[in-house]
Amino acid sequence: MKRSAVRRSAVAASVSLLSLALLTGCSGSDSSGKDDKGKQEDKASQPAEGGGGSDAKPLSAAELEKAALTKADVKKSAVEEPPEDEILDGKVKTDDDACLPLADAVAGVVAEGATAKEYRQVTAEPEIDASALAEEDADASFESAFDVTTTLVSLAAYDGEDKPEAALKALNEAVTACQGGFGATLQGEDQEVTEVAKESGPTGGDESLAVTITAKQDGASGPMKLVVVRKGTTLAYFTAINLASMSSGKDFDFPADLFEAQMNKLG
Repeated sequence: MKRSAVRRSAVAASVSLLSLALLTGCSGSDSSGKDDKGKQEDKASQPAEGGGGSDAKPLSAAELEKAALTKADVKKSAVEEPPEDEILDGKVKTDDDACLPLADAVAGVVAEGATAKEYRQVTAEPEIDASALAEEDADASFESAFDVTTTLVSLAAYDGEDKPEAALKALNEAVTACQGGFGATLQGEDQEVTEVAKESGPTGGDESLAVTITAKQDGASGPMKLVVVRKGTTLAYFTAINLASMSSGKDFDFPADLFEAQMNKLG
């Protein structure tokens, strides 16, 4: 692929449904920090260490924050906390109301009613093939620099299991209803999802859902990954994009190590 084409694809990806949530210019703060809104939400409840279920001890907001990923938890990755103004609650619209729960989840928006929330953006370090650094492979080298997966991890705690259970049910219904795609608008940008496919994906917790979403914009079309897990009274959302895949249309591997690290921290 020519360098100019990769640049155009990267620009297109930067305003796609998911990457608007992931790539709008995070503050660069370490994940050990916390925004003021999160500090004010002290009534969290979620399964205690040792598993989910109705008998699990709820976690406080401070404990939910502690369960969120840090750089020490994920190798060769940057872990940041998105600024509050980059959280997209209420900023996603769809041309079919049945698809809104899915569009929200892809953009990292958690289901309503959460008593506490935590967000982490995890960006893997690029692995550039040394042979691609030769002058004649400049375009390949440029493209390989975009072979980076960025994942937004959204954690939401609720005061019971009914709301997260209902959220997973709504997501499953949306996947079924919207397999043929849908249109969406996010912060004034029109998006087109052309395909929604349920996957086996990584599993964990009490119930989970894994989906691959194919999105198209400005001539670029590629896959995005969504995994949502309910663990007791907590929902964990993992939304991932790879810029190289957005430009080439090829599939990419969901970051299983990141998923495992987060689920281990949730207990």
